[in-house]
Parts: sequence; C-alpha cells; structure tokens
Amino acid sequence: MPDEEDGCLSGEEVGRLDLRADARAPRLVRRWLRSFVDDAGTLELLASEVVTNSVLHGPDAVISVVLRRSTKTIRFECTDQGQGTPTGRNAAETDEDGRGLLLLSALARTWSAETTMTGTTVWFELAPS
Repeated sequence: MPDEEDGCLSGEEVGRLDLRADARAPRLVRRWLRSFVDDAGTLELLASEVVTNSVLHGPDAVISVVLRRSTKTIRFECTDQGQGTPTGRNAAETDEDGRGLLLLSALARTWSAETTMTGTTVWFELAPS
C-alpha cells in the first residue's frame, strides 16, 4: 500500500465508472481511460486485464472502476461483487490466457486485491507518464 507521502489513496478521484460485467467491459474501460490520460498504453493494458478477470471470474453483475491520480501515482481500481481472490497460474506456452497477474507484477509499481463482504477490489498503481 502506498505511504502517506505518496497521497494516492487520498489523491484526487479523476473518474468513476459502473458497467455491466460482460464482454464489452474491457473495451469500454479502455476508451474511458483515454478520456483522462493522454498516453494510456500500460494503464489500458493492465486495466483491461483486471476488468477481464472480473468479467470471467466475478458474478454476472456490475463492475465499478475508479481512477485516482496524485503527483506521484496513477491508481486504477476494479471492484466486482465476487468473493474470490486472484491467484496466478502457470500458463502453458500455447495457452491464450493466464498471464494477467504476471503482467501486473511485471508492469505495475504495486498491486493487490482486497476482499470485503460486498466484493473484491483489485487495484494497481503506475508512475504517471
């Protein structure tokens, strides 16, 4: 979790979006992010992975995403109504999926998942571009 100096958790909420947990959600979130961030390449990639996981593994309901920004950090949060915690797996070379958490670990400054009585939030942070 970021320290108090970073200020991201108390930083400005740039935007919030609620959408259906269906196959269109990753595309809609990528488009939404581009309205806030000029060069959203890594942000779009990781957000798409996190949202796709919510669609695939969460209940078929609503996903909420939040974008926060401080001077040192961009934070993306995705909340679904599921109770599961993301776990990595060893994807075979020919598998088409199973690498999202590896991407998060490799490209995000930090990331985590938090499960509460109402759902699971997966978040990650990047340095602003």
